[in-house]
Amino acid sequence: MLSTEVAGTRQKLKEIMLKVGVVSHGKYVLASGQETDVYFSVKKAMLDAEGLAIIARIFYDKLKTLGVDAVGGLESGAIPIATAVSLLSQKEGVGIPAFYVRKVAKSHGDKARLEGPLKVNSKVAIVDDVTTKGGSVQMAIDVVKEMGCDIMKVLVLVDREEGASEKFKGYNYESIFLKSELIDPAHSV
Repeated sequence: MLSTEVAGTRQKLKEIMLKVGVVSHGKYVLASGQETDVYFSVKKAMLDAEGLAIIARIFYDKLKTLGVDAVGGLESGAIPIATAVSLLSQKEGVGIPAFYVRKVAKSHGDKARLEGPLKVNSKVAIVDDVTTKGGSVQMAIDVVKEMGCDIMKVLVLVDREEGASEKFKGYNYESIFLKSELIDPAHSV
């Protein structure tokens, strides 16, 4: 059960997401290659100042009691979320560093696949903007597990309800919104 304050914050975020046009109907191809008639352009809300502030608050509140050492995920969906959570945590006196995992290691410089101050054997939260079957989240998990990290939570903004929640049950998986909560009821789930 959500507290009245959390439910109100979540409702405000939903209003912002719908106002900025996060949900689009048409023919789209997802990162997984799967075709869909509903597309979530969640970055529109993540790049809105009020939207990102609310996202940071919701995510931070869900992570603050877990004792995580870092928060991050795969580029590019996780970057604004992890950065905003990190900034808010600093304001709250905790200072949780952010990191992100590149889809492909850099071909120059240090050729890093992971950016940020993530330490070996850290307790981490993996975040993402939208998940379908969980491929992006899994890529991030694989990279941080190679460093011996413990995944304390997987937290996503929108779950498209196509398998991710089942895939990540063992990782304390949670989404803020489900696809069915954001689409027009006239369109199929």
